Amino acid sequence: MKYLAACLSLLLLAGPLGAAHEPWVTHAYPQDRTQWWWDDGWWDDGRLDRPDSYPVRMERTSYRSGDTEVPAFLFRPEGDGPFLPVLFQHGRRGLDELTLQLPKRLAARGFVVLAPDVFSGRFVEKYPIEHDPQLDADVAAGIDALLRLPGIRGQRSCVVSHTRGGYMALRALVTHGRQEAAVACYVGYYPHWQDPNAAEPMQVYRFAPEVEGLTLPALVFLG
Repeated sequence: MKYLAACLSLLLLAGPLGAAHEPWVTHAYPQDRTQWWWDDGWWDDGRLDRPDSYPVRMERTSYRSGDTEVPAFLFRPEGDGPFLPVLFQHGRRGLDELTLQLPKRLAARGFVVLAPDVFSGRFVEKYPIEHDPQLDADVAAGIDALLRLPGIRGQRSCVVSHTRGGYMALRALVTHGRQEAAVACYVGYYPHWQDPNAAEPMQVYRFAPEVEGLTLPALVFLG
């Protein structure tokens, strides 16, 4: 027992000491030293060599959804317009310094992008567990507000969304009827295609019934 206790003591000491100096397993990848894959221009401004990119200006705006004033960010390419409109719908994280980069990169491709901050409009903290269905109506109203803006081309927008924003956008299109006359396409990556308020078995084994009513061309990324 004394021998076993001594061995355990040495192991417990070795963990912190080893972690402080050298991990048990090390990997040294050349690309991590040279960081050839990193591009400040892409990360900060959405610049690409091909296709050509536009400088982007961002401004704060808002629109009405019933009695609620929904804050939003508007991204416009600096160039000869008009440009096609895109609504970008944030997910469960909300809109912050990281997620605001996503609509900016879209605008750099030559789109006018409206990014509603529906959480702030309803005083919802980021990373909510429950879902307020009123947010879906706010997304639908954002599509209407986008199509009223000057300097856009066409009479329909595309909707781009991620994580829980995929569900809010789906409900805006199907439940609130915006796919019939106001939207041309749906793009979602890692979309949460289930009611967040539904029971756990529904989350695991079923998708939201609104998916069956989606008639638009859709591009969905899962990984």
